[in-house]
Amino acid sequence: MPAKRTDAPLGRYLIYLGLVAYFGVGVLSYNALCLLTQWLPRSERRQRFMRKWMVRLLKSFIAAIQGGKVGYVRFNHVREKMPTGPAIIVANHTGLLDALFLLTELPDVVCVFKSSLRRSPFFCGIIRENDFIANDEGLDLLHALGDAVAMGKTVLVFPEGTRTETPPLGDFKAGFSLVARRADVPVYTLIIRNSCGLLGKGGGLVRRYSTPFEYTFTPGPVFNVEDGEKAVHFCERVESFYRQELSVDDFAPWQIQRANNLA
Repeated sequence: MPAKRTDAPLGRYLIYLGLVAYFGVGVLSYNALCLLTQWLPRSERRQRFMRKWMVRLLKSFIAAIQGGKVGYVRFNHVREKMPTGPAIIVANHTGLLDALFLLTELPDVVCVFKSSLRRSPFFCGIIRENDFIANDEGLDLLHALGDAVAMGKTVLVFPEGTRTETPPLGDFKAGFSLVARRADVPVYTLIIRNSCGLLGKGGGLVRRYSTPFEYTFTPGPVFNVEDGEKAVHFCERVESFYRQELSVDDFAPWQIQRANNLA
């Protein structure tokens, strides 16, 4: 892993700003296309076509990041070890790009997103077109997760509910464990490390992040709810695994300083 600098060299920072503009234009254009397709008859073929274009856009962004030597996105056997049928994938939440990067390897997963993004001009159409699930509190979320799994889909959940604010991990919410228990499906774990805290909580698009960064996705063990195990205890068992795997050393200095200021 590259050494954690306090900021990027000016030349590389300017390349990063160019990449931000490129990504913003691409996502805004794709979102507009998704909004237009909402007027067409809904079909599985259309959804597959639109999902394929989203994946191409995201892959081009990753290629540009790596080509400009701004950072490196690495998937450690994610495609081979993650499920393709009814299951739940849980992951820690390092930054806004976690799910988007992961979609390039697992293009068919159903993502659980922050409900406020339904009003975003960048993501509102994307969310509708791809049938992503809002992380609203209550029974609606549980029903949506259960329905997706019952349809044979793999669902990606960030149990912290938001990006990690206090390293190494925020408290897990037990919604995913309730669904895993009721539907009797396995829970696959995925550890995400984001060396510069790119678009992490408290960061921003124009922050001068340390580069080149490493953004890594590493599969962990698979958890199953044991006979008679309560959902809250299962959630605690999965959360305990993450707390053993992650430490403050996995976070950028600015994130640690921010957490200390909030304490």
